[in-house]
Amino acid sequence: MNSRKGGRKARGDYDKGQAQLAANEPQGGELIKKSRTKMSNFAKQEQKASMELLKSKDLNNFKNKVGLEVVEDLKKSRYINPATRKTYTEKELEELVIKRAGERLTFAFEKLEKGGNPARQVIRQDPDIVKVYLKSGREISPVQGRPDQLVEYQKGLTRGIGRDKERGDESRGT
Repeated sequence: MNSRKGGRKARGDYDKGQAQLAANEPQGGELIKKSRTKMSNFAKQEQKASMELLKSKDLNNFKNKVGLEVVEDLKKSRYINPATRKTYTEKELEELVIKRAGERLTFAFEKLEKGGNPARQVIRQDPDIVKVYLKSGREISPVQGRPDQLVEYQKGLTRGIGRDKERGDESRGT
């Protein structure tokens, strides 16, 4: 994904700016400022993309699971909003669930991008996230280039997604 590559470049520029500042070079401060802005923009883009993906029917089970976790957490505080000291409204609860689901989706996508054991954990816990991840045109990285179950899982899902598209099967689509 372009924003990932751009985010890494911005992080590299930030580190470069810090090194320049450490060497008493004045352009380092400007480079740090620009890279901070870029990193912030990329983070906002990722969050926005996650929120868009949450509209997918494939993620209904995931949203329900997150919703149950949020409600369980709020039971401890008797549904009192610490900011207003009043009981959460239904709208506030919905916003809280969507916000937490977006955060967890972004975090899961980061794990899938890295591949390896963190990706296996996401695959076991939330296979729906993996389907949406692959449908969005992303790939799961294998561990150090060796073929493993992640690659096989990805190939199988990709074949299944392709067959669904050929048939025009919208029941499994986004």
